[in-house]
Amino acid sequence: PMGVTIGPLVPSSDDDSLGFGAEVAEIEPGGAAELAGVREGDIFFRLNPDLQLSNDGSSAMPYEDILSEIDHRRERGEWLQVVFDTASPAKRLYAVELAAAPVVAALATAEGLDAPPSLGVSDAINKLLRGAVLWREGSERVFIGDAGSMTCAHTDICPQLELAHGLCGLKFLGVASPEATPRLIARHAPEDEEGDADATRVPTFQRLKPLQHELLDEHQLSVAAVGIDDLLVFNSGLLHFASNGAAGLSAALYHGVVTPAVVPDLRAALLDFAKRPQDGPYAKHLFAEDICQEIAECFAQPSERENVRQALYHLAKVEQLNTTKQRADAILKKMWSALK
Repeated sequence: PMGVTIGPLVPSSDDDSLGFGAEVAEIEPGGAAELAGVREGDIFFRLNPDLQLSNDGSSAMPYEDILSEIDHRRERGEWLQVVFDTASPAKRLYAVELAAAPVVAALATAEGLDAPPSLGVSDAINKLLRGAVLWREGSERVFIGDAGSMTCAHTDICPQLELAHGLCGLKFLGVASPEATPRLIARHAPEDEEGDADATRVPTFQRLKPLQHELLDEHQLSVAAVGIDDLLVFNSGLLHFASNGAAGLSAALYHGVVTPAVVPDLRAALLDFAKRPQDGPYAKHLFAEDICQEIAECFAQPSERENVRQALYHLAKVEQLNTTKQRADAILKKMWSALK
């Protein structure tokens, strides 16, 4: 009758309980809850007149007790009046794209240690990729998230190889194949005026919804668990998502690089994002054009030049210009000419 499917606000950590508190998992279209303005994620705050179910977003009752109380009231023929908390405190925070050096320095200071002069990642990447690096980020980034925090399915504006190094906790990363990415973007990461509000997320702290199950069941999607000292390399231009484990804090060090294998994706990104936004959240974002220009300007040393030449030759080689390709190819030809 309420038109909602509910689940525990906090999943159980053992087999003796289903969890604590209750929140809305799904809304029945056209049902009483939707008509009353209830939304997915709203917390069961109180059953009138005075049964408190949660306290400022914290679970106060076992989930099975809440279900029993609702059933008992309905059996007695009582009106079921539920007060939802739609403004609960933020939870499962996920801090992304943090500059790694100051974070490491702050952690070292907090532990009474000296901050390392360098993280040494650049040298390690060069050794790992054996000189195939055409470009790399100037500094490493840290992603730190509460238990159960996550990012939605998406593709990055500027494709590159992301090296994710697990620092603590457990992180699940899902990455689609190149062939499946366009189809999965349309299904799980649609573009709309509300940004990524409708994009699919895969939580580790509650039961999955049908669309989330569908994404995980996709046969052209690979899912990897990144633990402490694990290293995962993936193409950020493909559809991907990240979900942090529900057991505790998760942190990973990220570093972006471009190798010859990523060059075709850079060219495609130049075509797709030919117009840089002048304002908004992506105005200062790294674009493919930025990387291409940095490659042309910064990798002019004789020891690096041949690798860059070979990659950019394939990138700048075009059959015939047309209106949509003109700007991107002009940039690439200029880069190639500068490196001849």
